[in-house]
This record gives sequence, C-alpha cells and structure tokens, in this order.
Amino acid sequence: MTRVTGNNFFNLFGGLQCFWLLPFYILLTGASPSIVRAGLMAMVALYAARKGVTKDVLHSMAIVAWVMLVWNPYFLLDVSFQLSFLVTLGLILGVQRVNDLLKGWITSSVLRNTASITLVSQFVSFPVSIYYFNQFSLLSWLANAVLVPVISLAVFPAGIVAVVAGLLYLPAGQGIGWFISWLNDAIFWVTDKLQQLSLFKQIWPTPSLPWIAFYYLLLIGIYGLWRRCMLGNMDEPPIRLESLQDRGGAKYAVGLWLAVGGFLVLLWIGYSPDRLERTGLVQFIDVGQGDAIFIRTPYGRNLLIDGGGTISFSKAGEGWKTRKDPYEVGRKLLVPLLKKRGVHQLDMLVLSHEDTDHSGGLQAVMEQIPVKQFMFNGTYNPNNGIEKLFQTALDRKIPILAGEQGGWIQIDPVTRLRALYPFSETVDHVEVVKEQNEYSIVLQLEMMGTKWLFTGDMGKNSELALLSRLKENKEEQGRLDVLKIAHHGSKYSTSQEWLDYWQPRTAVISVGVGNLYGHPAPDVIERLRNFGSHVFRTDRMGEVQLEVRKDGLFSRTKIVLP
Repeated sequence: MTRVTGNNFFNLFGGLQCFWLLPFYILLTGASPSIVRAGLMAMVALYAARKGVTKDVLHSMAIVAWVMLVWNPYFLLDVSFQLSFLVTLGLILGVQRVNDLLKGWITSSVLRNTASITLVSQFVSFPVSIYYFNQFSLLSWLANAVLVPVISLAVFPAGIVAVVAGLLYLPAGQGIGWFISWLNDAIFWVTDKLQQLSLFKQIWPTPSLPWIAFYYLLLIGIYGLWRRCMLGNMDEPPIRLESLQDRGGAKYAVGLWLAVGGFLVLLWIGYSPDRLERTGLVQFIDVGQGDAIFIRTPYGRNLLIDGGGTISFSKAGEGWKTRKDPYEVGRKLLVPLLKKRGVHQLDMLVLSHEDTDHSGGLQAVMEQIPVKQFMFNGTYNPNNGIEKLFQTALDRKIPILAGEQGGWIQIDPVTRLRALYPFSETVDHVEVVKEQNEYSIVLQLEMMGTKWLFTGDMGKNSELALLSRLKENKEEQGRLDVLKIAHHGSKYSTSQEWLDYWQPRTAVISVGVGNLYGHPAPDVIERLRNFGSHVFRTDRMGEVQLEVRKDGLFSRTKIVLP
C-alpha cells in the first residue's frame, strides 16, 4: 500500500483541482491572449508535475504558443499575444543572467531581483510597445518596479483572502474588499499622476521591421559582451573594462563600447528618422467632412491647421441615441496618426475658425501632444467644446495668438508663413461670432520656393474683400502652387475672380465621402478643370500628401488607418 503524505496529497488532489479550475479562471477574466497564455502554461506545468515529467518552461511556452496559433492564427497579430510571449521569454532567459551581472553592484537580493525583472521587461518590450502605442514614459521603469510588486504581493493575495473570507463570514470579506478597492484607487491615482508628467513622456514614430531586428541583435550583443567582461566563462577569468593593456580584454571591452554606441545611435535614428531630411511635406489628412492639414517643414518644424471633428445631427430628446463611447476624430484618428509619424511637438497649432468640423479634434491633440503656439481667428463662438479647448490652452500656458493680416513669420530658414485674413481692424478685440465661416483665417505659406494658400471655410464675400485689399496694396502674386479649396468645395466659395487671381496649379479639396451637403459642388469642380488645375479630393483618394523637394513638388495619395 502506498503511503500518501501531505505533499503527495496536495500534488494528487490540490494540483488536480487547480488544473480543472484554470479554464474557468481564463473565461472569468476575459480570455485575452495574455491570460490564455498564462493559464495554459500553468496547466502544462501542473500536468508535467503530475506525470513526473522534467519541467522545461521553454518547451511549455512553445507548446502553448503552437496550440493557441492552431486554434486562432490571428493571435499572431494581437499585441497582447506578442507582448505576453516576448516578455515571458525575456524573463525566462534574462532575469537570472542579469541578476548575476548585478551582484557586484546591488547587494540586496530583493532590490536586485526587482531591478533585473524591470530591466529585462522594459528592454525586451520597448520596440513592440512603441510600434503599437508610439509613446514611452521615462518613468515606466519606476512604475513597473513599484506597482507590480504591490499588485502581485498585496492586491492579488488579498483578493483571494477576500473571496474565502466572504464565503465564511460576509462582513469580513467586505472589509478586505474595501481595503483592496482603496489600494486599487491609490494605484490608479499614482498611474494617472505619472501619466500627466509630460516632461517624461516621449512620442516615438512607428519603427521599421529592420530597425526592430537591429535593436534585438545589438541588445543580445551588448549582453554577451557585458557578461564576458564582467563574469568571464568556465575557462577564462573575468575581464575588467579598465584593463585595456591586456589585448584579449581590450578586444571585448572595445566591442562592448562599440555595441553600446551603435545601440544609442539606433535609438537616436528611431526617435527622429527624418531629422536629416531636407524636404517639406504637407499632408491633407482624411478626417471625413472636415479639415486637418499637417505641415512638416524641411528643418523639422511641425504645424497643424485644424483638427477635423465629428458633426452631430441629434435633436433635443434624442440623447438615448448617443453612444457611450462615440467616435471622436481627434482621439481615434488624428492623435494616433500624428504619434505614429513621430510628431514630438507642434510648433504651431492653427484653428482657422470654430466650427465643429475644424475644431472638434483639437482638444485631444492639445491634451496629448505638446503645443508651443496656438493661433485662432480672433473671434469666439461660445459652446462647451470651444470653451474647454481655450481653457486647456490657458492651463498649459500655451501662448494664444489672434490671426490677422500682418507680416511674415519665419518658421525655418526656407519656410515662412503669414496671415492674409481676417484684417487687423476686425480682431482688435474678441468678438462673439456664431457664423464663423466668413472669419476663417487665410494663411499663405512659402516653402523652398513653392507657394501655398490655406483658406478654411471662407466664402465669396471674404474672397472678394481679400482680393480688394491685395489689389489695393498692389501685391503682385505669382502663380500659386497649391490652393486648399475653401469650405470643402461649397458653391458659396472659390469664385472665378478668386481663381483668376491665384491661378493655382494644384487644388486640394478636403471633403467627406457621401456627405449630406453635396460637397464638392459641380460648379466648383468645373471651374477648376476649366482653369487647368490638378484636383485632389480626400473623399476619393484618401489622404493627400504633397512633398516639396529641390527638384519640384511630388504627390501621393493613400487610404490611412491609424
């Protein structure tokens, strides 16, 4: 007869119960790929222990990955699947090795283990994180080092105790649950405060796959050379970095410094991959029925004119039709797109006028991307969105400028900008104006010899007034390279007199597909064609990008997904 000891009893019954409870736990917690990975790996480990099979975590992880991808191959494209397996692999292979390297520097085993886990998880997950989320906090290591132990050593065990205590005596479980709730609120409060420290928040453009491959290769090379210099191997003693007189030691030490230098250069390139380009780029972003124009100058200055917005057609008493999480252009499209393209800050943010289809997306932009200057048309259309936008600018101490006819503003050595409209006498004070179109800022841009005009939603009356002022001042205008057609191609704008004066080679219409207004008007399209202008439309072509090079102006169009 086999004697059943306490450990055997636990292995036979406790492990068996855990094995069958794990699928319910996976379903209960939402069955995300990361939870499925953790649960299946635990099940494989319990089964291996039950059968007395030698436990190999890497084999377990490979089996789980294979099972998950057979079940759903699209898991491979899921960010939580990628991060879960990548970080787990890094922790398995790297924590103990990094821990050994830190023994000479950190004496406390607890601090050393925490530092090892934090370093490995941060370095391993970094490329994937910026690939999908395009931002990285310099305080993330601190949050990871402090909050993860609190959750794993306090919140999770306390939750289990609360469940058990609640089954035995309900008030006891409620008391522990209150403590857990308070602790969670404290953790979220700390996380939010860290998130608000914009000084430590970096925006990274989406890296290329070769960049990611070089990142991991250099990381592995740095680890191997560092380990060789600090610990040696079974046959050779450690090599100190300072002993360069030893040729063998110098070889590894120099290799280590070269690898570290290459790694830093790679990060420098990844943070601003276009910093050495001397071309300008104007992007008419497809935000539906609205305007959003992003300008990157040849010397890396960033300007954004308008931010699109979601127009609401709901009537009083139809609040029940409003979604709990409605689509918002700024938060859902514009901000992710700007981050994806590595916009670290906006040197100037321009609101041509305060209609929702131009202003709605700017709130999210101002909250998530640093802005150095904010220009508006000098009028005010009182509503909750505009009030919040201006209050955010004041809270963040962003200089607010009233756009008015004036002199040139030098943006960089080859780019300058000026406002042609509204006239200075109309913006000597902030006037409340509900009908904003005729007060749209008109901006003239010159960049590397090319001439551009951005017109907001100005109408024919504004066009005639501006033309009269320009002729009165005897301003000679050469042929315009690019004209942003006003008011999405409305029949109330882009008169024949306007086109005769500017003679645009290229015209861009920012307009939504199947919009209710019938934009662009057939008359406007006909006038542009008769004039010989090349017409781009965002409703048919998606985003329109016009690149300024030394040898001319080049265009491309594409449908963009954030």
